[in-house]
Amino acid sequence: MTLIAHFTDTHLGQRPTIDRNVDGGRMQYDRVPDEHGRRLDNVLDDMVRRGVSAAVFGGDIGLGESVAGFFDRLKALPLAMSIVLGNHDTHDDVVRHWRPAVSAVDRRLCYSRPGGPWRSIVLDTSDNAIGEAQLAWIADQVDGAERIALFMHHPLLAVDTPVEHAGAALRDRQQLTSLLVQTGCEVVVFCGHYHMVDDAREANIRQLMSPAVSYQIIKRADRITLDSSTYGYRLIDLSGVEIRTEVVLLS
Repeated sequence: MTLIAHFTDTHLGQRPTIDRNVDGGRMQYDRVPDEHGRRLDNVLDDMVRRGVSAAVFGGDIGLGESVAGFFDRLKALPLAMSIVLGNHDTHDDVVRHWRPAVSAVDRRLCYSRPGGPWRSIVLDTSDNAIGEAQLAWIADQVDGAERIALFMHHPLLAVDTPVEHAGAALRDRQQLTSLLVQTGCEVVVFCGHYHMVDDAREANIRQLMSPAVSYQIIKRADRITLDSSTYGYRLIDLSGVEIRTEVVLLS
């Protein structure tokens, strides 16, 4: 078994607040330099203790000035890393410290890694969309594939939660959903962005949302409600034809 960790939404240096003057609430962030750093350290320590050999960061590092420190932490660990860009990340900030061997679309961190029974694909949704160039590229990647593990920051499938209703959803997700459904292959999407644990299905697509390293958002609520009592990540085993996964929550 090869354990992969999926950890996401560190929001280093960003303390969340809710603007209640907006119907349903709107997320805002105050600049607090040390915010969530200890939680990231605890998650990374737990991953190493559990024998994780590779990790995928799911996006939203935090403040721009936190990016260098984030990668300094990762470089000190015995982990093979993959990076997904979130809507709080910029391409230029990240590629100063990390870049894949091949990035398939110009100024997008998207790439694929075949191996074992699953083809792993990373998409870049840092501008809250997939875009035509990435859609064309992923169409080639999934052609003839039997099993796809798709890593992206935003959820692909709809989730009934106040965060989505407040306008945080991926803009062109239906185009990618239709493309993946038409392939008929088995697709598992690993995502973050909404700061909650969720398991959704549509046709041949299963979507597994991982908890945030920083803070959680209550899934079932009348309006956006924060929960800072827990944080965590997801363990994934892609060595067999059936994905095995476990959510790790810390407090």
